[in-house]
Amino acid sequence: MIGVVGVGVNVDYIKGLLQEYEKEYDVATYLINEKGEIEVSSLYNGHQTADWFKVNDSEDIRSEILEWKNGRTNWDIWMPGDVQNNEKSYLVVRYIPDLSWYLLVKQDTGALLAELNEKMLETVVLISVVILLIILTITSVIRKFNVRMTKLLEERQELFKEATEQIYDNIYELNITKNRAASKKTELYFEAMGAKDLPYEEFLQAVADRQLLEEYRAGYVATFSIENVMRHFKAGNNYLQYEFMITENGSDYFWMRIDAYIFYSEADKSVHMFTYRKNIDEEKRKELETQRKASTDEMTGVYTKKATERIIDGVLCGKLQGSYSFFIIDIDNFKQANDLHGHIFGDYCIREFVERLKKFCREDDIIGRIGGDEFVVFGTISDEEGAGRKAARLCQKLDTICEDSGSCWKMSVSVGIALAPQHGRSFAMLYEKADKALYQTKDKGKNGYTVYEEKE
Repeated sequence: MIGVVGVGVNVDYIKGLLQEYEKEYDVATYLINEKGEIEVSSLYNGHQTADWFKVNDSEDIRSEILEWKNGRTNWDIWMPGDVQNNEKSYLVVRYIPDLSWYLLVKQDTGALLAELNEKMLETVVLISVVILLIILTITSVIRKFNVRMTKLLEERQELFKEATEQIYDNIYELNITKNRAASKKTELYFEAMGAKDLPYEEFLQAVADRQLLEEYRAGYVATFSIENVMRHFKAGNNYLQYEFMITENGSDYFWMRIDAYIFYSEADKSVHMFTYRKNIDEEKRKELETQRKASTDEMTGVYTKKATERIIDGVLCGKLQGSYSFFIIDIDNFKQANDLHGHIFGDYCIREFVERLKKFCREDDIIGRIGGDEFVVFGTISDEEGAGRKAARLCQKLDTICEDSGSCWKMSVSVGIALAPQHGRSFAMLYEKADKALYQTKDKGKNGYTVYEEKE
């Protein structure tokens, strides 16, 4: 050292510096000559002959390192380490021209990786503990929430049950799959109806025959039959409803509605149905009265034109019980009554006409007002001749004098007749034919009738 730079440095001092550097940065440092021998390191000095490449088992990179003569830059390389642990060492080489030595700084990744693995393991354990605590906390919260929700649900179900029992008269549960009652209360109801231990469908028919008004029996059985219930359930509809008239004493009938809810019970793997029975007599009668008023002509009390058409079409689209007559009745010269005596007197004549018409017609005849002074009567007849005889008597009955408050007017009617099903099976078809017959009556002088005849 003295010979080259003229300055002497204590080797032990250099070793001390290298040791401090190695300790601080966790690396190994060496000063080697151009033969590869270690001149100074924390473990070696120039008095000991030690080849760095043999010491570090790196003979394969000797030539690469010793040929590096660039003293202005560093050269770095990954060199093999512990093969079993898949470790490598990172080596930085710096050539010192003034000394013709190499400064080698080596860092083994094994310790670093071990430290990283240890830190990672600690992190994983910490995260696992935190996650476990979070899961335990969430589970505890969810369990408490479920307990609370279950309690609230039970309370709500109890409130719903109480409210439902106030709304509905009776609630029964049926096992549709097993064709039987599904609750003790329902079994007691079966027993009270004299149908103890009967299958559900037989009980259904027994109730219909014993309590329902005859016209509602078929619909009641068809709606709540097992076949119909299962068909709706499979189609995704879980609600059925039916309104009917029922009696408890065999004579007095009242309106009742059944609301049925279908569901699958996991408890017994069966389809069940709740039926809620409610007395709707008061509201139904109000509804029917409202419908009747809406379908009734305010002045005369007979059906309006739309109601007449709807009711007659309803009869004609069903199974006909024999033949029917369709009368269009037009009051002759009615405009004259209004013009001579005023509309108040004209209204009186209309009401008088309707009163006489109602007394003449049978109870099941359909009477409707389809114009100001034009009316329809639809009812059963025995034959075509019977329709003519009825029309003749009607014309005679309505050929009268209307008197009111000093006003007097002679009233008569013209009638056009069509027959069903001979001339058609709809209101429109019968009206068309009867209207043609009516005009024939007027052409003949009015105050009479004509039965429509098909032209050849």
